[in-house]
Amino acid sequence: MQTVRILRFLALGLLIPALIVVYGVLFWGMPEVVTPPERCPEPYGGERLERYEDPLTGLGFVRLPAGCFWMGSPEDEEGRSPHEGPRTYQHVKAFYMGETPVTRGAFARFVAETGYVTDAEKEGISWVYTGSRWEALAGYSWKNPGHAQTEEDPVVHVSLQDARAMASWMSRRGRQYRLPSEPEWEYGARGGSSASRFWGDDLIALASYANVADFSARSRFPGWIVAPVDDGFVFTSPVAAFLPNAYGLHDMLGNVWEWCDTRYSASAYQHERFFRPGPKDPVVIRGGSWYTRPEGVRSASREFMGRGRRWGQDVGFRLVLEKRD
Repeated sequence: MQTVRILRFLALGLLIPALIVVYGVLFWGMPEVVTPPERCPEPYGGERLERYEDPLTGLGFVRLPAGCFWMGSPEDEEGRSPHEGPRTYQHVKAFYMGETPVTRGAFARFVAETGYVTDAEKEGISWVYTGSRWEALAGYSWKNPGHAQTEEDPVVHVSLQDARAMASWMSRRGRQYRLPSEPEWEYGARGGSSASRFWGDDLIALASYANVADFSARSRFPGWIVAPVDDGFVFTSPVAAFLPNAYGLHDMLGNVWEWCDTRYSASAYQHERFFRPGPKDPVVIRGGSWYTRPEGVRSASREFMGRGRRWGQDVGFRLVLEKRD
């Protein structure tokens, strides 16, 4: 009798954990499998990467190698926010990423061929910096950004929907374009580096690699807290005006915030889940901009826009090429 009781006790002890696992799967789904370090491809060794130029827009794309990286920031990284952790180990497949943000000239070609009207133009307002705060004002759009731009500057005042529309237009003749996911974006931004910025942690080097809030900006806006450098630009700069990272990508940090096609969640890293946003979801933006303080211009820094429908003077986008002709 004692033996039977022991067997029943052991069976119950095995059954309860099994039921907990089944219950968890039904409620939360199967946990995402992250490739362990020993199964990751060899780290990028600096070899020449394949480049592709889109025939419609002239935008360049670089084929990033498959790899693994720690996404997010360590707890002791200066400027870190809680939603940048805990760090999660991500495996990224090879893909083509835009060398630069989409330019005003490339966006103009899309509009000229399709007659597309942006959300800012439809609603008649967009967010601009007035010198003391951000305000939604009438008359501003990608055509009238609120500061001087060349055709090689990144397009701004574009929504998530506007970015998706251009990607759809470019996806023809066997090519398939889209916005990057948040893990893809950070993988590209790091360029193989685990430092806070792809060139390291030196703030003085910002002047060579990124257009951020600096002495040029403070000459126009005296109250700003800025980086101790002068990059020569108050607002946006022409793309590729600064040095690229190891993958050959320019402006991954600074110049304009970039849309990611990922739903924002403060706890995303805890669950290692990154979903495409629905119509009412907040959307991740990455990279910082000409307006951003130096502590916010880091590879792990992340922000969001509500519902993908807040467009403004410092928000643009970069595309990835999933399938080429």
